[in-house]
Parts: sequence; structure tokens; C-alpha cells
Amino acid sequence: LGSVGYAGQILQTPTPPSGNIFKKEWFHIVHELPQNATWHVKVDPAYTSKSENDPTAVMCYAWHDNFLYIRNVETVRLEFPQLVTFLKSYSHNHGLSRQSKIYIEPKASGKSIVQQLRSETGLNVLEDKSPERDKVSRANAVSAKVEAGRVKLLAGGWNDRFLGEVIQFPYAKHDDQVDVMVMALNDEQKTTFFAL
Repeated sequence: LGSVGYAGQILQTPTPPSGNIFKKEWFHIVHELPQNATWHVKVDPAYTSKSENDPTAVMCYAWHDNFLYIRNVETVRLEFPQLVTFLKSYSHNHGLSRQSKIYIEPKASGKSIVQQLRSETGLNVLEDKSPERDKVSRANAVSAKVEAGRVKLLAGGWNDRFLGEVIQFPYAKHDDQVDVMVMALNDEQKTTFFAL
């Protein structure tokens, strides 16, 4: 059956304990963050606040010496006005500077969030690129970077929830935390990993 087949048929879960596309042991937990890193935020906005729909995923991250440091990932179910307020406080609480950027995927309420944050704050808010391929293809494209140990997570209460979703992907109920991580890895591999 293989590990995925065994997990699905025998254990009645589609995810083997080690993971599917991403393996748990590929992620490294750290207790300190690099100094002088420029922190950015990725936002994968949801359509509504209803619990049966996907939540909004928000990730604070930085690239340092070709490693992706993830400071925090949160999922929230908020309507548009509350989400804008949440993003303001999230940015303030996670060390964003004048060089930091907030990338918002232009789906759902994304375009409106960009406009609102630009009008109400001095934050550098940008529309992220719309994905060109399906989620599984995008995840597979960056899996080698994760396997190579290039993703480091700041130790915190969010780690287990994040890793649980990531290793279950693509069979988890939600995949928004995976989306924001993959977006960050896709952006950086175009500029850093192939730079000579």
C-alpha cells in the first residue's frame, strides 16, 4: 500500500505520521530570530467569516541567509472591517518596519483590503500575484527547499497547528497556512536561490 495507502486504508487517515508532500522533520524550530531581518506579511484572505469556509491565513516571515524564518502564522475568521483592524494590529505586533511589505492575495476581499490599508495606514501594502498553477503543483515545486531545511519556525503555541495542517496537505480540511508558506517560498526562489 505504501505509507499514504496504509494511512488511508488501515489507519483511516489519509496522512502518514511523517506527512505527505511536506514532512514534519523538514521544519526546524528555533528559539531566536536573526537580528536586523526585514519582516514581511503574507495574507490569504477568506470570502466570509463562516466556520465552514476557509479562514484567512496571515504569516509573518523574513528571509535571512537563504533561510525562510516564519515568526508567526495565524488563521482568523473575520468580516472585512474586523480583518482590516486585525491586520493593523498584527503588523504592529510582529516587528514590521518601513522596509516591510504586506502582500495580500487579490481574491475574495483582497483588493478591498489593500485599498483600505493604503488609505488608513502608512504600511507598504501590495497585491500579491495571483497563482498560475494548482495548489498541489505549487507545493511540489517548493518541497525541495523545505526538505533541505530552509524553513525555520520560531517556537510558539502556533507551531503544532501550523505543522498539523502542513503535513496533512493536500488532504487537510483547510490549506490556507500552506498557501501563505508556499507563496513566500515561490517569491524568494526566483530571486535568492538562483542568484549567482
